[in-house]
Amino acid sequence: MADATPTAPAKKGFSLFKPIAGGVAGLAAGIFGMYSTAIINTVAKPARPVANFSVAYTDGLNIQCQNHASGDSGWWDFGDGSPLEPYDANLPTQPHTYTKPGNYSVKLTVRNFLSEENERSVPVDLAKSATGSAAASPPTITNFSVEPIGNVTTSPATFRVRGEVKNADRVIWDLGGEKLEVTDSPGTFEKLVVFERPGNFPIQLTGLMDRTAVKQAAMVTVTPPRAGSLAVLIRTTDSGTRIERKTVPETIALPLPAKGAKEMAFERTVNARPGHTVIEAKLAKPAVGAVKNVKIEVAADRKSAKLSGEFTAAGESATKASGGSDAMISLLMIEETQSVEAMHGNSIAVPFSSEGGFVSGDWANASMSALVQLPPAPVGVVNVQRKLEFQVREVAADGRTSIIGSVSDMKLPLRNSLKTLNGQQYVIEAESQAGGLLRVVLKPVATRGS
Repeated sequence: MADATPTAPAKKGFSLFKPIAGGVAGLAAGIFGMYSTAIINTVAKPARPVANFSVAYTDGLNIQCQNHASGDSGWWDFGDGSPLEPYDANLPTQPHTYTKPGNYSVKLTVRNFLSEENERSVPVDLAKSATGSAAASPPTITNFSVEPIGNVTTSPATFRVRGEVKNADRVIWDLGGEKLEVTDSPGTFEKLVVFERPGNFPIQLTGLMDRTAVKQAAMVTVTPPRAGSLAVLIRTTDSGTRIERKTVPETIALPLPAKGAKEMAFERTVNARPGHTVIEAKLAKPAVGAVKNVKIEVAADRKSAKLSGEFTAAGESATKASGGSDAMISLLMIEETQSVEAMHGNSIAVPFSSEGGFVSGDWANASMSALVQLPPAPVGVVNVQRKLEFQVREVAADGRTSIIGSVSDMKLPLRNSLKTLNGQQYVIEAESQAGGLLRVVLKPVATRGS
């Protein structure tokens, strides 16, 4: 009888080896995968960028940003509306000069080649320099003058105040101790101030910049009118559409295309600020580096502008051409805002003077006139609508002033009638003349028995 071939034990041993081998292979694959992921994260994936810097005050309005950041590219935003400055990892400091004192925020944004970003902001106080002295030229007031309209100082009297304020962020008007006005608009000024009662009144103008102030003052003397004298007072109230334009610098950062990119054209929409429209958009300087055929077009609705062009290179070549991983394009956006508003009214008071026939306080046979210089239309306002309020005032024997005639909304030319406190009747006529003048005439009406 032939011996049986002992194959079963061999199969059993092989089947036992197979799961062991598979387990070892799986374990090895897991170990390899675990360590290979760590290797990839450590070697292939870059560290996250860190926007770290400090600010040092140098002199005046100059600062130096000490660069402690890590990143491949980015930009500096100095918070004063100036164009963004490209971030250069090789520069230890980034200088900047501000145009005027104030509180600003410097922001650094950095990015690695995976487009991961990090940013940091540092406040900058340039209200004073590091030594505590003023950081800019002090405020000044020049060509300050106060003069009576028509050389008339009898109440009610109107004075014109003129001059110019420079290097100030606040202007304070003290108009005779009765009115106090504060504005943030320095520059050339012209104001009309009416004093309706006699006395001595100081007019003071103060310009402020941080803790530095400059003052100019003048004293005006208004004499009392005589009994029976007449004066005209005109109040103007202007309304219209105020138009304000501002040039806004914009810096657009365009990420460069990766190596092998098929699409080399770019397009970016730059929106106007809320409530503004774009009047004009242009390149602040010719675009160079990794871009060409760059143009900017204002949208039909004027709410934005379209920036377009082409990249000249991709990948490392583009990075070398632009000096970073972004192409920086500087724009100038001229933006406009319009608002319908009613401006503060002006008052002008002028006494009547006799045109002949005045004898010993008897106005019965006298025609009188007054020439009123109306204020100019407000600057920066279109479609101006002017409302005129008209009053004729008389001084009574006890020195008190009474309104003997008025028109709340005067239309020119005007013809009306009024009666003085002693019963004298007049025809009053008013018409506009060249140069913004308004001529007002009082003609006596003869009464029976006179």
